[in-house]
Amino acid sequence: MNTSAGASSKQKAGASQSSETSSKRKRGVFQKELQHMMYGFGDDPNPLPESVALMEDIVVEYITDLVISF
Repeated sequence: MNTSAGASSKQKAGASQSSETSSKRKRGVFQKELQHMMYGFGDDPNPLPESVALMEDIVVEYITDLVISF
């Protein structure tokens, strides 16, 4: 049984949670850019604020994980 793999995934999850809670970022920084990108990819010209907020969370998390992995 490989317990080191389970431990490393727990450490990664813990590090992710702590970085999210310790870093307080401004929400809505990329709102206009994301609205334009969403429209360019076929969404409504004025997407729901919840959709834009979700996209922003996804993008920021992806970029953060990408930068941390190097």
